[in-house]
This record gives sequence, C-alpha cells and structure tokens, in this order.
Amino acid sequence: MSLNIVLFYKDLSHPGGAERLVVKEWQYLSSFGHQVKLLTYRAHSEALYGMSDTLRKDLVILDKKGLSGLIAARNWLAAHPTDWVISSSGHIDVYLLSLLTGVPYLLHIHHPLFMSFNDLDKFSFLYRKHFDSLSSSNYGAAEFRQQRESLTLSHRSRIEFRARLYLAAVKRASKVLVLSEYSRVEKRQLFGIEAICLQGAFDADIFQRYRSMSPATPPSGRSILTVARLVKDKRIDVLLRAFARFLRSFPGSRMVIVGKGPEQPALLQLAAALGISADIEILGYVEDDELQRHYWSADIFASIDWADFRLTAFEALAAGKPVVLSNETDLDPRLMESGYVHLVPPEEDETLRALEKAASVPPKIDDDSLVEILRDYTWDRYFRRIESLVL
Repeated sequence: MSLNIVLFYKDLSHPGGAERLVVKEWQYLSSFGHQVKLLTYRAHSEALYGMSDTLRKDLVILDKKGLSGLIAARNWLAAHPTDWVISSSGHIDVYLLSLLTGVPYLLHIHHPLFMSFNDLDKFSFLYRKHFDSLSSSNYGAAEFRQQRESLTLSHRSRIEFRARLYLAAVKRASKVLVLSEYSRVEKRQLFGIEAICLQGAFDADIFQRYRSMSPATPPSGRSILTVARLVKDKRIDVLLRAFARFLRSFPGSRMVIVGKGPEQPALLQLAAALGISADIEILGYVEDDELQRHYWSADIFASIDWADFRLTAFEALAAGKPVVLSNETDLDPRLMESGYVHLVPPEEDETLRALEKAASVPPKIDDDSLVEILRDYTWDRYFRRIESLVL
C-alpha cells in the first residue's frame, strides 16, 4: 500500500542529528514505495547531507515563517493529497495544521524536556509536581532550578501559553516516537502518553564500507574525534580541558572536532589558554564521505554532550572505535558490557580517566561480535518500524 506522506521540519538550515534523521526518513520511506515530500519553511544544503540534488523534486521550501508560513503550509496541504504528516520539528505548527486540515500526524521528539536549555515548557505550572524530581534526574538538569528563578513575568506568561499548546499537540498525535527509555518515561510523567522508543543510526552497508577503507596512518599519540554542533550543551570545553591533561600521558595526540556553531571562538580561545592550539583542529561541516574517514581514522570517539541518545556514537561504534560518553546516555546493555563504551559524569577528571582507559584497555568483545549487536540499529529496521505505524 503506497501512502502520501509529508515530512515536516520547521527549519532545515543547520546540520545536526535531527536533520540527518529527517533526510534519511525521506530516503527510506521513498525507497519503500511511498510518495514522500519534505515540507519546510527554510532549508540549507548543508542540512540536507549531500542529498540536495536527489531531494529536489520532493523538497518543498515555503520560504516563509510565523503566521505566513503556517498559512502557506495549510494551503499546500489542502492542495496535495496527504495521508500522514510526520514531524521532527515544529510540533505546534503541525498540530494547528491538523486542526485545519484533519490530516493525522506522528511526532518525533528528539530531546527529553529535562535535557535541554532551549525547551522552556518545563517551567510551566503544568509540570510543577515533576520539576524537582526531574531536575535531579541527570547531571545537567540541576541548572534548571537557577534558570527558573531568572524568568520574568513576561517570560512566564509566554511559557504557560506555549506549554499548553505543545501539550495539546502531543496528545493529538497518533503516535509519539522518542530515542531513549529515559525520554519515554519522562513523556509518560509529563504528558500522560505512552511514547514508543525506537533507535536507528546507519545504513546496513556501513560495516562493509568502513572495513574496506585503507588503514589510517597512526599518529605518535592517539587521535580523538568529536562530532557536534558547537553549542554550550555539547560540553566541548570540558573535553578540551581533559584532553590538555591527556597529552601528558599520550604526547603527540590530536583532537579533531567536526562541527560549527556559536561556541567556536570561545573554544579556540580556551585551546590557546590551555596551550593546545597546535594539537586540535576544528573542521566545521564536512560531507558524509569525509566524516566516515574521520571515524575510521580516529582511535577514540568522545562526546560528553547533554543527550540521551547520540547518533554520532553509534556511527563511531560502527567503525569499531571505543567511545567516551556522558552517563546521561541510555544504551543497550550489550553495548555497555562490550568494553567499547565508557560512560562518565561529564566532568574534567572523570573524562580524563575515561579517555586514558579507552586509549589503553582493549574491548571485551571482538569486532565481529560488536557488528552483530549494531545490526539492530540500521536505518532499514528503524524506518520499517515507523512504516508499520502508519500503514
């Protein structure tokens, strides 16, 4: 049965995990025989992950925002047959569009409410009875107490209005998909819904592609890779401080940072202050083929950012690399026991110890056994599950 599916993403301007997922969603659902359009207010080629030319016939850029964008989206939906809208961004917009058109929708919620500085709904009166417990549920969430105290009356009024709209959007959704058990439990507590936890990370042929690459030329020390948007939540400053001390035990090591964002000047200043400017490299955005070469060339992947699920960590594991992650992550117990994963509180001392362990202690299982575990996280399996929800 072929469906007309619209993938809605409010602003496809900056590359990131959620943007990568929506492009993959278009690619796979189209390959399953469905008619799939990607509807957005704005887009930039970098956020399309090398698919700009292929996507062109199915990419609808409204080039509007706010109320004008909503009206344009409603008019477009009214003029095109649509069985489902699947939204990764702009959930309130999709809720209003559904009220106006009657089209059912499915929501991807990529971040727990209590793992983001940007989502202010957590401060709503609606969630007051859960605020204290969830503010203690992970390392970074403690800062929300201080953030709440700084809110003005005007901020609070806007938060209350938006939170109620967002709650209505979530409750009207036919299905809600999340990326971790932590997030699934949070959604039950806050919204009174049963979300579905699904995780996908890579194409099924990635293992063969990595292992067909030429061996990397090893540096005199260790090569550490991190891939992230350069924003505060990613805690790359903590990683840089730990790396500066790591160099004492592993001289000649290098850190490669793939990504760009507003924190880049501050990170370069920090590297200079730590005396490691010559030992790090910030590459900005890179295409997928080049990114995979960086995964393959690295000795260790490190990402102590504030997140319950890291697509980049799975991509590094697919390359057979040990990973250092913050302990806010939810992971398959098989991966936890593999020796490839080192979870730490996102603090300098603990991160240093994890990097040193990853650099010197071999994993507990071999590469083939790791690949067998990771086959459960292919995009094909992930999107087949999503397809089953809308058929």
